[in-house]
Amino acid sequence: MAVSKKVAAASKSTAKQDVAGRRVAKKGEPQHAAYVEKTIPTRIGEFADWLETQTGYTDLDPRSVYLGSALRGAFQKSEENQERIAARAQEIKDQAEARAQAKIDRAAAKEQRAAERAEKAAAREAAKAEAAAEAKAAPAKKAPTKAAAKKAPAKAAPAKPTRRRPAKPAAADTDGDF
Repeated sequence: MAVSKKVAAASKSTAKQDVAGRRVAKKGEPQHAAYVEKTIPTRIGEFADWLETQTGYTDLDPRSVYLGSALRGAFQKSEENQERIAARAQEIKDQAEARAQAKIDRAAAKEQRAAERAEKAAAREAAKAEAAAEAKAAPAKKAPTKAAAKKAPAKAAPAKPTRRRPAKPAAADTDGDF
């Protein structure tokens, strides 16, 4: 598709113009409505053709390409876009604060668990110390003396079964050769 046909078809203008040749805005129309009737520059027509060949998209409108490239800066500066950017920045800030708070909460929980473990360990140590003190304070039982051991009747130990198998009888030699 030739650039000149697209540009010529899209650039016909019937609007009123001021002394400098600029389109006069009509009452109540959008702020950038004048761009719709402006002549598409040759470079934008070439860019639209290049986009078609590079992307394979055949329904590309040179007017849309022109509007997109001409008004991108106005969009970036627009109040709506600045509000969107500010909202996104606030969202990112809130997420960062939430992550920081979660990190603080995890650290506090970790400290709490460590304190509980230390408390349990101290309780175990105290119980051990208390048991040792009770053992020391309690009267010790005397071990039986040798005389008492001699006086006690000796109990016979029960016979323990052996684990050995009985021996097998020797096999008889039937050859007769000795």
